[in-house]
Amino acid sequence: MQTFIQTVIATVIEKGIDPTKVQFVVPSRRVGIFLNKEIARLQTTPVFEPKTQSIEDFVQEIAELTILPDLDLLPYFYQVYCTVEPEKNRDSFDAFIGWAPTILQDFNEIDRYLVDTDSFFNYLGNFKALDTDRHWSLDANPTQMITQYLDFWKKLSSYYGALKKVLTKNKIAYQGLAYRTAFAKAESQQADNKTTEITVFLGLNALNTAESKIIQSMLDTGQAMIFWDADAYFLERPYHEAGNFIREHRQTWKFYEGKALETIGNSYEANKTFQIIAATGNLGIVQAASAYLSQLSQDDLLQTAVVLADETLLLPLLSALPDNIAAFNITMGLSLDQLPIASFVQDIFKLHREHSTEGFYYKNVVRVLESSFSIILAQDVVNPMLQNMRKENLIYINQENIDNSSDSFLQLILMPLENPKDILVLLFNLLTLLKKEYLLVKNARLELEQLLGMTEVMDELNQLVKQNQQITDLRTL
Repeated sequence: MQTFIQTVIATVIEKGIDPTKVQFVVPSRRVGIFLNKEIARLQTTPVFEPKTQSIEDFVQEIAELTILPDLDLLPYFYQVYCTVEPEKNRDSFDAFIGWAPTILQDFNEIDRYLVDTDSFFNYLGNFKALDTDRHWSLDANPTQMITQYLDFWKKLSSYYGALKKVLTKNKIAYQGLAYRTAFAKAESQQADNKTTEITVFLGLNALNTAESKIIQSMLDTGQAMIFWDADAYFLERPYHEAGNFIREHRQTWKFYEGKALETIGNSYEANKTFQIIAATGNLGIVQAASAYLSQLSQDDLLQTAVVLADETLLLPLLSALPDNIAAFNITMGLSLDQLPIASFVQDIFKLHREHSTEGFYYKNVVRVLESSFSIILAQDVVNPMLQNMRKENLIYINQENIDNSSDSFLQLILMPLENPKDILVLLFNLLTLLKKEYLLVKNARLELEQLLGMTEVMDELNQLVKQNQQITDLRTL
């Protein structure tokens, strides 16, 4: 059976277009890797690979802005907040970061869907004033708390405008701002753009308003082609949710007046072969999958996908993968907060955040020391320390309870810290030590990936602390 990517490339070639001479825009960078591999397979001579971008990277390039995560934007937002809000009414940075990410996300959605901001914020302020279920005020003279509550909603427009100005000046943006800016530039350049380069969009589905209008403008001027990864079975049945978005594009886009959608397959109703393997419980399912995968050749593995009915099976399956699988691609994504390293780091934060003049609370110390990561780093001193705590019935642990001749690990984690920079240094040191240990372990790919992901998070936090002198409390992190 021909894959969607193979079908797209074949169609492009049939139209007389060299696939190495066009720009491809795909849902994610991962798709771009497989697309370029397929194009390379068809070549008989060395060529430069075509320019392949994710839809977000494509929009970012048009907008000429760098999209940053919300964490990196908070310092800019707080700077804007302080210029709009009088000093006597300002929240501290600690309080600010409690509500600012939600507002940033709202700004993001407003811009992604090209909402008229003037009308929206005016409506929102008036709505909040009338929403007496929220602020219980029908009095002619509302209390100070209610006045500040209503004033906050009315000032959102000012926050939005000032933030947009500061971010644009610094050539950075949250995703929605980049999308709105890209749409404005694409619209203004539509008539003037005389480029002959073709952009091929493929595999997209649920588009926001900005994406939709940018693509439509390029299709209308002949600068683009678009291919949908859709199956006729879902598309032609109005009741089926899987085809909702593409049906909407077909009905509302001017480009499709009198035209058919490109690349509609019929794979769903094609004959298929099923082999059913009985297994009992989640552990049995993982073992059965591992045993089956161990029998496949390298060529077969490249064409194999493992689809999990329960995402909680992902970690057990990754731990049970057979030795014949040298590399794998996790399409569903694996959130860092679901991994053991996240719990370990959170326990370290809690240990120091709840430190008092009496010392470290024993429960927090036990959680850190019983972690598998602590055992990997210093098993020979962790177990005696836990035994000593139980024997002496210690409630609080201090440096005095640590044998000076013991491993430096205990000295490292049980050193009182008050400055956010210090705890980040501690975590960097622990991650570095863990990396050294795991590099000596066979098949520790998942563990090393965890460490890499957590190190990137620590880098972001470190930048945030450096850029904000207001962060002086561990609880902020």
